[in-house]
Amino acid sequence: MYVFVIAYNGEALGERYEIMMLFVSSCGVLGALAIFPVVIDTMAFKGPKFEKDKGYAWVILFFSFLSHFAHIGFSFGTAGNLTIAHQEFFKVNLQKGSLIGSVYLGVMFLFGPIASILVKKLGCRFTEILGGFFLMLGLGVSVFSQDLWHAIVLYGVVAGIGASCCYTASSQILAIYFDKLKYLAFSLAVLGIYVGLMTWPILSQFLLNKFGYSHAMGIMACAHLLHIIAGISFFEPQEENLEGTTDKSDDVTPASSDEPKEKIDESLSKNIFAIELNMENFTKDNLSISGSSISDVTSVISVTSEEPKKNIDESLGKDNFAIELNMEDFTKDNISISGSSISETSSDISLESTTSDLKADFISVLKSWKMWLFIISGQLWNVNTAGFLLLLNDYIVHNTSMDKDEAALGVTIMGIANIVGCVSVILTSSLKFNRFIIYFISVAVFGVAALATSFTSSKVMFYCLGIICGLGRSVTISCLLGVASDLCTTSQLPLLFGLKLLLKGIGGMTLLPLASFIGGTTGERYGIIFVGSCGILAALAILPVVIDSLKKEKTIDSVESGLSSLPVSDTIEREANSRSITGADQQSKG
Repeated sequence: MYVFVIAYNGEALGERYEIMMLFVSSCGVLGALAIFPVVIDTMAFKGPKFEKDKGYAWVILFFSFLSHFAHIGFSFGTAGNLTIAHQEFFKVNLQKGSLIGSVYLGVMFLFGPIASILVKKLGCRFTEILGGFFLMLGLGVSVFSQDLWHAIVLYGVVAGIGASCCYTASSQILAIYFDKLKYLAFSLAVLGIYVGLMTWPILSQFLLNKFGYSHAMGIMACAHLLHIIAGISFFEPQEENLEGTTDKSDDVTPASSDEPKEKIDESLSKNIFAIELNMENFTKDNLSISGSSISDVTSVISVTSEEPKKNIDESLGKDNFAIELNMEDFTKDNISISGSSISETSSDISLESTTSDLKADFISVLKSWKMWLFIISGQLWNVNTAGFLLLLNDYIVHNTSMDKDEAALGVTIMGIANIVGCVSVILTSSLKFNRFIIYFISVAVFGVAALATSFTSSKVMFYCLGIICGLGRSVTISCLLGVASDLCTTSQLPLLFGLKLLLKGIGGMTLLPLASFIGGTTGERYGIIFVGSCGILAALAILPVVIDSLKKEKTIDSVESGLSSLPVSDTIEREANSRSITGADQQSKG
């Protein structure tokens, strides 16, 4: 807020206004550079013991909400306004002006797999802060952009990498802190995107009108300090600090024991030497006993040996006890060493099994036709939504009587409809229904509404279609996790999303420039028609999966109805027969 006040009062400085705005925008970049080493030093701080689905988890959810507001909400909320701003500032046509936004969105999705690796290796905290730093750097240095390629590199590539890191980290941290309420947490975090879609269009247009492109980019860079603050709060507790984890057994010495292997070998040698000495003494005593018995055979009955039998038994018992103690120490050391070997062997086996499971999951994802249709549908739908938001404002301004502010208001209304649709999905999350049907309908509705927008001629029609588009988009995103979890297992879900993000990035780098080319050469209307057609194709691509799910539901319902119509005795008899058959099969397999 302080930055906005300085920027607003900067007009009173006259000729110094340019210097003031450059100073303010540079402060955003320098602030990120100054706080970054301090944040790195706090990486080693370990938070208290946390529990899933309660306590500090809700603090994480709040900051994840703010992060979603600042990265995806900012990305799509400012896309249309920045397309026009790029055309006016760099004096280029629609195709080149929208190329910057296409590169930004494409890099954001293409960098998703690398951002996932950063989260896996360095943690959500580091990745979130790194993403905020790149966003502030890309937007802050864009103040000095003079040519088109400056904006492509700074805003398109640098800021796009930052948005990808923040999106991955702020989503992955929810899976760490939430288990039973993960669907609710994901929906509430996504709500931040829709709040951003409602806020950023008006806010960015106000800044562009008031201060111009360069100064507006510097001011908007300061807003991404939210990622630095959110990243600091993203503590990632160790597994033993989370509720539900089990402690390792202390009976076996771990492979990473503090006692060196040389000491273990030395102790083992000493114990073996002690055993040999006791065995030698034991043999000597027995030999002396045998010798005395042989030399004095006649005295055996009267037991006239030099050493009484009681003392001999006592000595023999002591030697046996010493041998048992040394054998016990020897056994413990062997167990300790064997435990270390077993621990190392089990860790190697678990690593090999994890690698084999990962390969098996990846192969199963690649072989599933349902997952491929789901990925292709998501790619086409991403072209529909991103291209629509990129081209919409330019089409409305140049082909209707509405101005930039009215076009931005339409995008804001779309953001309000997004919130309504997301809240509706949250309220109905406990109900049981076929989410594939809802997903198919919402994708188709958005595509048809985008096509219809290309023929809008009045303000009322534009705002009504914006509401329909907002509802379709929010329902699609809110149902995305449920549909994906129905298609694959939990272990396959990250692979599915990583592959989907990769293809989304490829589609954004290829089909979005094609849509801009069509809009720039043949008219903005045909560019929107192209992206709307991609939305309809996305709905058609997921249609076979919907039909297959309906067939499965029909089969399950028929089986359940058939079982419910049977008498109770017949049902019990069938269950007994099925159990006996199952037992016979298991015995035959054994």
